[in-house]
Amino acid sequence: MVIREKLRNKYYLEWEPKHNTYNKSDVDITNDLLIKMYNEYIIKLNKFIKELDKIKKHIKKLDFKPNYRQIGGYDRCVTNFSDKGWSKKYDQYKQAYKELMVDFLCYPDLDYDDLSIKEIDILKEMALFLIVQAEININDLK
Repeated sequence: MVIREKLRNKYYLEWEPKHNTYNKSDVDITNDLLIKMYNEYIIKLNKFIKELDKIKKHIKKLDFKPNYRQIGGYDRCVTNFSDKGWSKKYDQYKQAYKELMVDFLCYPDLDYDDLSIKEIDILKEMALFLIVQAEININDLK
């Protein structure tokens, strides 16, 4: 659980994009700001993938049984992207990122199996999906 918490903290709880749009009523949300925000997420997700690759080298467990938050988090992040509970595309994107970093990786007060190779592969798949989605969103803004 320690690895999960460290990843969640590093890539979500302790990280705020420099070009953040959350609760920023004093900031004009322009296409330029959104492009910069998406690029920050791409950089962060690439670092996340590299860290997962390092962790994976030390993992012996092959498979895992996903809990209900992991099943739902994958669904809301990838299968049914984007979350229509959010009206703005950038909010939908940030919610999908949260599904990966919190629901799938380490939801508070919920038991998770030890990290497995299969789970790391799914985490990487989700991160790559979000990188591609950020690139799509950037292209739409240009």
